[in-house]
Amino acid sequence: MHLIDINDWELGCFDADGQQLYRSPCAGSHAEGTLQLGTDAFKTAKSLPQAFACHYLGRLNEEQLPNPLGNAKTQADLCFAQFLDMKAHCEVTSAAFLIPPQISDRQLSLLAGIASAAGIQPLGFIDHSLAYALAKQVAAPLHVLDMGLHQLYLSRVDIADGELIVASSTQHGIGLLSMVDSWVNVIADEFIQSSRFDPLHSAQSEQQTFDAVMGWISAGELPADLKLSIRSDQALRTATVVAERLQARLSTKLRDINLDTVDALTINQRVAQVPLLSNSLRDRVPELSTASDQALVSSALALAADLDPANLERIRGCSASAYRPAPADPSAAFSTSETVGTVPDEEAPPATHLVHLGVAYSLTDDLFREFLDADGLLRPGTPTKVDGLPAQTARLRAGQEVSLHSQRWLAIQVK
Repeated sequence: MHLIDINDWELGCFDADGQQLYRSPCAGSHAEGTLQLGTDAFKTAKSLPQAFACHYLGRLNEEQLPNPLGNAKTQADLCFAQFLDMKAHCEVTSAAFLIPPQISDRQLSLLAGIASAAGIQPLGFIDHSLAYALAKQVAAPLHVLDMGLHQLYLSRVDIADGELIVASSTQHGIGLLSMVDSWVNVIADEFIQSSRFDPLHSAQSEQQTFDAVMGWISAGELPADLKLSIRSDQALRTATVVAERLQARLSTKLRDINLDTVDALTINQRVAQVPLLSNSLRDRVPELSTASDQALVSSALALAADLDPANLERIRGCSASAYRPAPADPSAAFSTSETVGTVPDEEAPPATHLVHLGVAYSLTDDLFREFLDADGLLRPGTPTKVDGLPAQTARLRAGQEVSLHSQRWLAIQVK
């Protein structure tokens, strides 16, 4: 059995062991004569917006696209193309679906049809927030926050007589791209003040600014040096971005979300991936925890075990004992600390190289001088994440994922 996570920021597919097989934004571009999906499509989001689309999974309907992207004429056409891409990457033939709370029954019917046409048999539908609450084994009401490209969902899960139920859910028109655009505007202000250059007056320079912010989010952290350079009219212009202004703009975006009655808030790893967002939320709620993908998938698969594909069911409530996690460390599934770091497997061989886009670079390459010393060890105080968390040791080991230069690298050993 597979599990498909329906989210237009990160459409994902997991196998029965909880391993992620597919992860891609639902964005499409036809700028170069062929349909490109996922991260590559974002490269033309600002420079060629007429050949770009990213609302299709969020809207999930058969409306005509404003501008056809090749053979894709409707929102559903692009959804179908994305599902074919997912199937090609992970060979999924049947799956349970994790769904956002606001999706309608009519949209679920269309989603099931699109999946079936792509060769993926739908087994049933499970509410995101229910899976989070089940994974956390809550004894009191829990609020769950999830985010897509264009919207943010705040749901409340109640527990009564041993039963969990999604009691309420509110959708807000604040998504990842709204946050990105707000930061792009902050950066533009910095350029205007420092050099009277406005990067938003040119599609190409706006695309560069957008790409920089998306790179920060992909890395899950802001670079140590917040200087941004943009090339325009054969000139290279540089401005220093003030992190406090980014934080303030983000907090302003979240101001309309009512968290006054929220005692415990759970977010997932994609929400936590947005730099500074956890800080803004932590200022608003007494308790903030982050659910691991493994915890979410394990609880969802437990619910999916009893689904009947002949009678497609939407699960919004379940027994609180439907899933019993047994992690070696109780903090493994949910983290509430900012300082929790990743401890490497001491049996894994020391890394000698970092790989990105199929190219391996030695740890002593000048490319990493800012982060690694002459022996290939992490420099003290370096704001580098390893496997998504602050590193606890200086030595990198083979198999770890390292965030450097706003990019993700795989550590390997070359003998």
